Amino acid sequence: MVVSEMGSINMAGAETKRDSRGRVARPKRGKKLSPMAAAKRAQAEVRQALGSKGGHSADVVEMLGVYPFAGAHVQHWRLRNGLDVLLAPDSASLVVAYHTWVSVGTRDEQPGRGGIAHLLEHMMFKGTRLHPPGSFDRLLERHGASPNAATWLDFTMYHQAVPPEALAKVAKLEADRLTGLQLGKAGLKAELAVVANERREHVDNDPDGALEEVFYRLCYGKHPYALPVLGSARDIKSLKKADVQGFYRKHYHPADTTVVLVGAVEPVEVMVAVVNAYESATPTVLPPPTKRAPLPAPHVDGPVAATVVIDAHADRILSAWLGVAGNDPDHALLALAAEVLAGAPSTRLSRALVETGLAAGVSVDVPSLAVAGMFEVRVEVMLGVEVGRVRDALHNALRKLIKATPISTAELAGARNRLSRQHYAELATIDGRAEALGHAVSVFKDPALPSRWWQAVQKATPTDVQKALAKVLVKRRHVELIGRASTATEEGSP
Repeated sequence: MVVSEMGSINMAGAETKRDSRGRVARPKRGKKLSPMAAAKRAQAEVRQALGSKGGHSADVVEMLGVYPFAGAHVQHWRLRNGLDVLLAPDSASLVVAYHTWVSVGTRDEQPGRGGIAHLLEHMMFKGTRLHPPGSFDRLLERHGASPNAATWLDFTMYHQAVPPEALAKVAKLEADRLTGLQLGKAGLKAELAVVANERREHVDNDPDGALEEVFYRLCYGKHPYALPVLGSARDIKSLKKADVQGFYRKHYHPADTTVVLVGAVEPVEVMVAVVNAYESATPTVLPPPTKRAPLPAPHVDGPVAATVVIDAHADRILSAWLGVAGNDPDHALLALAAEVLAGAPSTRLSRALVETGLAAGVSVDVPSLAVAGMFEVRVEVMLGVEVGRVRDALHNALRKLIKATPISTAELAGARNRLSRQHYAELATIDGRAEALGHAVSVFKDPALPSRWWQAVQKATPTDVQKALAKVLVKRRHVELIGRASTATEEGSP
């Protein structure tokens, strides 16, 4: 198909015209359209193309909105089967970041079936109803893709970069595995062994990994966020084919999925390809999507404290306070507070703990979760230093920031500059942009969130950050875990 001078679809054209860099060559127009007007015209062209050649009705796809993003705009589309599609064209890019985000994660698992979301992520690279086991990965790679995936508390995501001329074929493969996964006993057995080994490597034989599991259980208690992403060794061993098949049928549905395409994409051509792929792959017998169970906010009845022995040479301090969700206006302010505290060697906690020789390192993290996450501080105690001294120094530095020496204008400027560097580094890649958009829509149903979050960072004052941090750093919201090094314990350290 080609686009005529008037912008309509000329179905007589044999192939889409492309320039020397592989991008779709669209004719020049007299008047530049606004982003929304351009998207609306693209919707009309897509519907015309699908109706003329594919026999689809006009309601097969709808353009829901256009949002500012990364100095340009992102279009939000939705297919009749519920699939969300985000398009972020980049005329400077030669490839396309193709992300598939499924709104299912560890939080959706049932007791005794831990690790099933992560196991299913592995199985999604196996056979489908159209492609036998062993062929799926090879076909993606043959089309120039470099596939990978990740599972976390709120989501599972699959990502790859593909050349634009292969996008339609890759879309068909992705659509096939979204609704047509076939689970074989041999493949399941092999992947169960892989994930069991992954757990041994990253948790059972890693003192920090094991400590993190204990920490999240302490922080979240009976909340689903306490569940380990890799599952327990007992749960992994007990998982059966019927468990995985049931989890897949319940949670892998177009209406629970967001496809994000960033880079060398032309909206009309791409949306025609996406609709053709995902509508044809959707079985007519596909059940309606299962409504995701509402997630309660975590609760901390603090202060909560515990000590465990770890197989390490140095003690660890993991300290956390119940914070806010990733879409809360205070989340950006807490991210700035984290930078003020430990974003560079010259920051508050680094000076109080590392420069004084009390700690080998300190970090502060503010995860972006669907409901309230933790404001997390991690300290690696210097070998030979009593852990109580380090803990006292940590809390004294935090109290000083809140009560005695508030955040200065210079500190906030440095924190904002460091976040800016991280932000621009993420947006510099098509994969980074796709991840930001996919997370926003899959977890929060809000494609405007990345821009709004960044605006909050830019507008924040020292007082804003101070108030947000003061609301979080209270005893009743506090959880602390001390990891006592086994070697130090054996040597008689206090």
